[in-house]
Amino acid sequence: MKDILGKIKLTFGVTFGILIFIVLIPISLIVLPFLTFENQKLDKEYQEFLNNNNGRKFFCYTSRKHVFDFVENSLLPSIANDINVIFLHGKIPKSNFPERFISRMLYRINNIGFPNIMKIVDGKVIDISLKKEFYEELNKDAKVSRITNFINLGFQIIDDNKNSL
Repeated sequence: MKDILGKIKLTFGVTFGILIFIVLIPISLIVLPFLTFENQKLDKEYQEFLNNNNGRKFFCYTSRKHVFDFVENSLLPSIANDINVIFLHGKIPKSNFPERFISRMLYRINNIGFPNIMKIVDGKVIDISLKKEFYEELNKDAKVSRITNFINLGFQIIDDNKNSL
């Protein structure tokens, strides 16, 4: 009796799985082109954003408590005015630019770790993580001038190497 009940459950499960598969195939064939088109459209808009903002510099930091306090109170007043600030609150970027483009930019960075500096050069984002240098300095005596020097040096490295990238 137990064996028959197990076979009935197995048969029902397999049949149900096949029916779900048969229903989902046509739905996915209908939806997939729309998703692909929307992604291509967003890629094109993102590339336009990069082209329109060529040369812009960004400084991105996170909401980690001791980092946030130091950056907000000490570092931000000292960084150059031409550097755009991105505050990454969890996974949501806060800046003066459209969130969807900044999210895409952050998703595609090559050097993971925050704080991070980025510059748009010839339609591409070049980034440098300052995590190691920042935390070493923060664990010492956290001199703002040394951290701003790291930021400026990072942008200088990007400028010096942009032709070889």
